[in-house]
Amino acid sequence: MDYRRIHIGRARAIDSLRYIVGYPNPSIIDVDSRFDQLRSLGVEYIVSEGVSSIGGLKVLGKGYRSVVILVEAGGRLAAAKIRRVDSTRGSLIYEARMLKLANTVSVGPILYGFTEDIILMEYIPGSSISGWVSQESELSRIHGTVRVLLEQAYRLDRIGLDHGELSRAERHVLVRSGGGPVIVDFESASIHRKPRNLTSIVQYIVFRIPYITGRRIIETDRNTLIEDLRMYKQSISDGSFRRIIDDLGLAE
Repeated sequence: MDYRRIHIGRARAIDSLRYIVGYPNPSIIDVDSRFDQLRSLGVEYIVSEGVSSIGGLKVLGKGYRSVVILVEAGGRLAAAKIRRVDSTRGSLIYEARMLKLANTVSVGPILYGFTEDIILMEYIPGSSISGWVSQESELSRIHGTVRVLLEQAYRLDRIGLDHGELSRAERHVLVRSGGGPVIVDFESASIHRKPRNLTSIVQYIVFRIPYITGRRIIETDRNTLIEDLRMYKQSISDGSFRRIIDDLGLAE
């Protein structure tokens, strides 16, 4: 059987797909509920595609709390994040609301819809930022992408939304196939703690990327940068942001 593109009506009768939807301990109630939720969000097809696999079928991602699969909804590809039945989180509603808030400042995958157990959002084909930096030969393109990423992080800081995991950006920042960074995975995001998105990304780019890729992409005076990051934490403003951009040699 060709599993690459399966209509949602057929999918719910296929054991391997039921296992994915109800991963890792599918029960009839949980699986049928999730298929009903997929239908309510307009999902028409499940597509076997991705870098991970479950039961021999490809998925976009598999984590401790969710599984992400590729689907078709409304004639377009989309990513469906499905809460694992053994997740410690009771629903995905809070995460969806954090993504919706990020979208108000043009950050993150576009949110299409959500239920208690599923977030339907824009599909981002591309690679991790660390993988992309390793493969991209043109330093000016890297600098342009980093500048856009820093602007996104700054916009999140301005609205008081802390992503929470950008110190490990290789897991939470994708770069589109045609260029352009996207911050993903807002499950640990919060509006109840002081945002540190920009400082996390700067530290990642300056200090961590060289260790991961073996390549230094930013030259800067570290003492000046550290002082300006400290000032930025005290006062998140256009002025303090511009100083950091200048420190990194990314001013336009």
